[in-house]
Amino acid sequence: MGFGGSKQHIRTVAAVAALATLGMWPVAGGAAPLRRDLGSYFIFASKFAHVKNLSIDNACNVGVNCAAPNSSSKCGELIFDDVTFADGSQAVGDRTFCTKSGVVLFDLFRNSGGPCNNITLNDPPIQPFNPTPIIAGTCAPGCLPDVAKLKQLCGFPDPFPACALGADVRAKEGEDCIGAPDTVPNNGHCDLAPGQYGDVKVQRSAQMNLVAGEYDVCSFKVARNATVLASGTTIAIAAPGSFRVGGQSKVGLKCGDLTVFQDGTSRVTLGRGVNIAAKVCAPGAAVKLGHGNNLIGQFVGDTVTANRDNHGQCCGGRCTCIDAFTPTTAHVGDVISLTGACDLSVATGVKICGIAAAPPFVSKTAGEIKVTVPVGASGACTIEVDSPQGSFVPNQKLTVN
Repeated sequence: MGFGGSKQHIRTVAAVAALATLGMWPVAGGAAPLRRDLGSYFIFASKFAHVKNLSIDNACNVGVNCAAPNSSSKCGELIFDDVTFADGSQAVGDRTFCTKSGVVLFDLFRNSGGPCNNITLNDPPIQPFNPTPIIAGTCAPGCLPDVAKLKQLCGFPDPFPACALGADVRAKEGEDCIGAPDTVPNNGHCDLAPGQYGDVKVQRSAQMNLVAGEYDVCSFKVARNATVLASGTTIAIAAPGSFRVGGQSKVGLKCGDLTVFQDGTSRVTLGRGVNIAAKVCAPGAAVKLGHGNNLIGQFVGDTVTANRDNHGQCCGGRCTCIDAFTPTTAHVGDVISLTGACDLSVATGVKICGIAAAPPFVSKTAGEIKVTVPVGASGACTIEVDSPQGSFVPNQKLTVN
């Protein structure tokens, strides 16, 4: 992503640290309500999430769906270590803990948990998580997720397709597909057509190219330093198969490249130094997001954990981030093009130097917004993209002469 989310309007809550226990915070009358649609979540865990040193560039959510059945239960826990979430984002968990300083959030919803005295909250105060769960009807009392309902919300095929046991496929460095026909022979890559397969393995340093369509497999495993290219591709992994990506590998390049539906309870695992662009939905599984990874898309699991130094960007839903704008220097009346991998079609307006563009848009699509620099804008101007979920402000400024 070209720009990180803005930290320019951060307001600390140190002056009211004594109120850090949730029940002592007043509820903000004008505060944005909790977003309760699955598409708004970058990380969505049914029971538990522990996130270390994660930065998220755009306005998307991280949440734990279920409530704790009692004070000793791990269910309902959301634990943060040194995370930074962009303006417009929301964090939600019944029992939320900030175990280390350096936590930067925008909106926080919780009912209990440990002290969060040292957080920076861009949009105070902390608000109650009420009612639970995040999505009505998806977690019964006693921490009982409705996995079938979550599959439906993710868009799982119904009925879920079977894989072809024994029809295994391998991609080996410098070779065509092994075990299945190669649609582009003799190019040193495995070019695999949509269809039913067994265990699919992309070996170390190999490349597999997938196209638009559905791949019904028994498991999908990517070794170290391998590459999987995709475009409008769906991988459906039948139980008890798993999805695994080894360190330093690349899987997908941009939003919309890949969707992974994993049935069953087998673990989803990402290694270290992975670049992945995918919507990964495994509502019955533990999802391990690895270490030092660039994560584009969405990750849904029964539990979700992320080790240190991960960088995230959500796609679709109501995200309004922009990755770039051109030109970077302009005059009043010039048209500026704002582009991004997230869905920009939901934007409601743009401000430049705090002045609303009028009309709001010259044109607007999912990937590009064009606006006119308004009268009164001058100097180094902040660009603000507004939407129902909040505002996104890139760090770079537009120079208006």
